[in-house]
Amino acid sequence: MKRKNYLWSFIKSILLALILVFIINTWLFKAVQVVGSSMYPTLKDGQQGFSSVISLNMEGLDRFDIVVVSTDPDFLVKRIIGLPNDKLEFRNDYLYINDEIINQDFLNDAYVREVKASYPYFTDNYGPIQLGEDEYFLMGDNRHVSIDSRFSQYGSFNKEDIISKYMMVLYPFDEIEWVGEAK
Repeated sequence: MKRKNYLWSFIKSILLALILVFIINTWLFKAVQVVGSSMYPTLKDGQQGFSSVISLNMEGLDRFDIVVVSTDPDFLVKRIIGLPNDKLEFRNDYLYINDEIINQDFLNDAYVREVKASYPYFTDNYGPIQLGEDEYFLMGDNRHVSIDSRFSQYGSFNKEDIISKYMMVLYPFDEIEWVGEAK
């Protein structure tokens, strides 16, 4: 009888833990690992942490938010550049949204200068393109290596593809920080 009680108690504990993980992962936070250098220097390859599902659901999406997007079976960490119904273009390293130059304060000036020492542009000319009613244009901060919405394998993303926003980097421990809010 004791063995049955112990087994039932163990099963209940496992089920409760699974339910809690499901609830946290679905409505609060997603565990995230940065893979690759497309968000460098903002985020670095191998960094791990959590991204906020609850912030996405409560605040919505803003231009320049860092988001996690599902590309089944993978997840990408990128930055929102274009919002629904935007006309978007990159010309001579300038971002134009609806024919107005938009400042990209989040870019690391020293890194941009370093890249431009080897490449003519930090961001190659692109567009113009017109986003649809539910389309978001996502890019990495490390423009010359990022595979993002500029490429046909991804293109623009729908809101339902975006699963969380912001990122709390927790590992490596000496790099703990909260990143990704729109400026």
